[in-house]
Amino acid sequence: MTIPWSAVSAPQRKALERLAFGGVGLLVVGAIVGFVLASIWERPIVKLSETATLTAARLRQAENQHDATRRQVDSLTDRLMSLQEDERRRIAAELHDSTSQHLAAASINLMRLKAEASNSKGAGEAYEEIKASLREAQTEIRIFTYLLHPPKLDSLA
Repeated sequence: MTIPWSAVSAPQRKALERLAFGGVGLLVVGAIVGFVLASIWERPIVKLSETATLTAARLRQAENQHDATRRQVDSLTDRLMSLQEDERRRIAAELHDSTSQHLAAASINLMRLKAEASNSKGAGEAYEEIKASLREAQTEIRIFTYLLHPPKLDSLA
């Protein structure tokens, strides 16, 4: 139902106009306050978003660098292990091929010496001591050779 404006009395009209003007004023003030608050809050939110994006990019970069460094460390570790194994193999071969051969030759020469000095009691005791020392040295060489480069290592490679 609509009431014509002319049917409203002057005091009522003035009260309605004041209410209408006050309502419009409140709407305008509310819009301005909303706009100001939105612009004030928007800056920190945008700044926070930019900071989060930059931090995420830096984190990805640090993770990539960490992965690359880890791969490099793994590669260097593998290389070091390979070099150590090569050195052990070389030392074991040297002990087996050279030092063991010298000990075997000394054993053979010692047997010849025993045959030539069989008359002397002191020579016999010296012979037994030298023979025991040579056997001990040969045993130690075999153990060192095995520990430096066990035969199973070649079968696993």
